[in-house]
Amino acid sequence: MTQGGAGKRRGRVESIHPDSIAVPIEYTDNHTGILVIGEAPGAEEQRTGTPFVGRSGHILRSAFERIGVQPEWITNLLCWQPPANRDPTSQEIDACLREHNTQLWHDLHPRLIIAVGTIACQFFTGQRIGAAGGRYYNTSWGIVFPILHPAAVLHDINQAEKENRLPLAMQEFENHLNALRNYL
Repeated sequence: MTQGGAGKRRGRVESIHPDSIAVPIEYTDNHTGILVIGEAPGAEEQRTGTPFVGRSGHILRSAFERIGVQPEWITNLLCWQPPANRDPTSQEIDACLREHNTQLWHDLHPRLIIAVGTIACQFFTGQRIGAAGGRYYNTSWGIVFPILHPAAVLHDINQAEKENRLPLAMQEFENHLNALRNYL
């Protein structure tokens, strides 16, 4: 996956989250019309100012390379990491989209939106990832394809291993990727 292209747009978001630096949309050199969007930056993304570069991001980017997905844009619904890495509220998402990303959204015309994880899936489809993952939806935003977030496995890996859920979660992630590959 080429990184470089038009780069990143970055700015302060004091009206949304005091003293926060917004993690921007990453523009790649690919011209595929594919937008990858998660819920919010993690610690590494907040530190570097680049979306999907932490542990989950490396898994996701490697998986995309393996199946031939080349996103044109990579971003999150929220442009900062919520305190204690909690789930963002709908008010925070609305505020971020309205105050920070409005112009960016008007500039993008994706042919496919890959919604990564439950929060992004719920935002675009109104459903949780377990019910909606691995198939596409025609929405007012365009065609949305929700997939499981790699963090769903990484955050609870010890508990998942104890309960023998890790192989099932990884298989679900792979199933979503295979369905995405078949869709493309």
